[in-house]
Amino acid sequence: MSKKQRSMSTDGTVFGKELSHKIFYWALLAIPLIEFCIFYIGVNFNSILLAFKKYTMKDGVWEYTYSFSNFGRVFDYVRFDSVMQSNLKNAFVFYAFGLVVTLPLSLIFSYYIYKKCFGSEFFRVILFLPGMISVVVTAFMYKGVVNNGIPEIFSKKGLDIIAPLEDVKLRMPMVLLYSFLMGFGTNVLMYSNAMTRIDVSVVEAAQLDGIRPMQEFFCISLPLIFDTISTFLVIGIAGFFTNQASLHALYSRSAESYPEVRTLGYQLFIYAQFGEKETTYPYAAALGLCCTLVAFPLTMVVRWALDKVNPNVQA
Repeated sequence: MSKKQRSMSTDGTVFGKELSHKIFYWALLAIPLIEFCIFYIGVNFNSILLAFKKYTMKDGVWEYTYSFSNFGRVFDYVRFDSVMQSNLKNAFVFYAFGLVVTLPLSLIFSYYIYKKCFGSEFFRVILFLPGMISVVVTAFMYKGVVNNGIPEIFSKKGLDIIAPLEDVKLRMPMVLLYSFLMGFGTNVLMYSNAMTRIDVSVVEAAQLDGIRPMQEFFCISLPLIFDTISTFLVIGIAGFFTNQASLHALYSRSAESYPEVRTLGYQLFIYAQFGEKETTYPYAAALGLCCTLVAFPLTMVVRWALDKVNPNVQA
């Protein structure tokens, strides 16, 4: 075989291998790409169109036209409807609770685990359990302890009390406590794992200079995991309007009649799960689109502000 023929043979073999590798690669990606196109791009595109549809009954058949009436209905509800205002207020309460209570406690306990204090590994496993168990199971266990266990304890002392999750005054604190328990473990795991990636030499150098544990926490640990903290803050802003606070798991549809805990995310879920195509879906789609138009720039602003105050970027 001549040198030219060997070169053509080699090029053909290489080309054939590259082609087979590309076919195998795209074959693996084909199914997830198709699912992404159908269930994300297609569904969201259809929901945008649905927000502009207005259905009317004509000769026993639903017909639709395109208009902005659904958005006018959303603006009227936001301005004048007390239910919508209560939903927005509760959504803010849950977000503020996560920001003021859950975040600081998660960071402190993450530092406790990171420093391998007494029982840290045990707590790491225990905190991870809610993430491994189904939400329905954890909600059932929580309801059993709160609604049955607590009244039983008080009844033995001669006191009859209402089940806390059904008491109007205690309903919101109990739901906040459940949200805290469900989110606390995940936050601790994420923050403690981020702290383990801190360069040991930085900590050792600070300890040689006589740094105290609280100084290490505020001056070294927090600045070096700020990227992880900012990610959670941005995600919290993005999910402000969709936070259901596990109300469906705790109350099912009965939470619709509990304005003290009902959130906008739960209301959107009810619209999507139990609504009607011609009457509820267009309004829900318009409401969701309005929430997106508010949340997107707000998320970008928060991300920009966090990048500005990021100690790692400034360093």
